[in-house]
Order: sequence, then structure tokens, then C-alpha cells
Amino acid sequence: MFSDFDAEELSIKGVKMPLENPKTGELLEFQSDDDLAPRGAYLTLLGPDSPETKRALQRLINAEASMKDKGEKSNDQYLADKKSLCRMLSKLTVDGLVFGVVDKNLPDAKGAWVPITSDNSYGFYMGASDFRRQAQSFIIKPSNFYKG
Repeated sequence: MFSDFDAEELSIKGVKMPLENPKTGELLEFQSDDDLAPRGAYLTLLGPDSPETKRALQRLINAEASMKDKGEKSNDQYLADKKSLCRMLSKLTVDGLVFGVVDKNLPDAKGAWVPITSDNSYGFYMGASDFRRQAQSFIIKPSNFYKG
């Protein structure tokens, strides 16, 4: 059925993206002292058909176009681009759950689960380039947001 290939509804609600080990590709699972069994780390992300994603991607395209004829990027510009991308991903993050220390601005979470929100995800993305890339790739792939 063609409606199975409509990513808009789940793009707007968000979909859980299991976090993968960057080295092995295996899903990341952890167990705190309070857990009866291991649980998977994840982020819930808005998809390509959400209005927020469309606006964010258009801003990135416009910013890149304005830099096109300005020559090679400086280190400062690369850092500014990284910060901009992390702010964008934060706006597209609904929630999540990760294990361990995420950000120096969060309480020490060594050995504990840390809930991720749009508000605290910026530091996570700034410090976790592999997970930042996973989120980027996940968001732009419509099939991640198909029903069923």
C-alpha cells in the first residue's frame, strides 16, 4: 500500500534511533545497577518530512551557499559549522536515553542512564561526533520513518 511509504506522520512524531557502536555497528546496550537486564541506548529524532527538519535543512543550505565563494574554511568556521549542526540536531531531538557521562554541564552519570532532551542534547552532539553522524544520516533517510 502506498500509504506505507508516507514518512510525514512519523517524521513529525519522531522515531527511535538505536545508537550503534561506531567500531562494530552493534547496538549499544548497557545495564545499570538498577536494571534487571541490559537496555539499548537511543535517540528519538524528527524526520525529513517534519516542518522543523525542512526549516533546519534550508538554513544549512542557505548558510553553505553564502560561504561558497569565500574560499577555504578557517578552523573557526569549521567550529562554527559544527556548533550550528549540533544546534540543528538538538532542535530535531525529541528525547533519548544514553549511558554514562554525556556533558560536563550534566551531573556525573558514570554508571547511570541519562535522559536526553532537546534542551540538553547540544552538549551530547558536540562531544560525540560518531553519534552526531548517526543522527544526521538517520534524519535524512525517509525509509527510517515509514510505517511498519
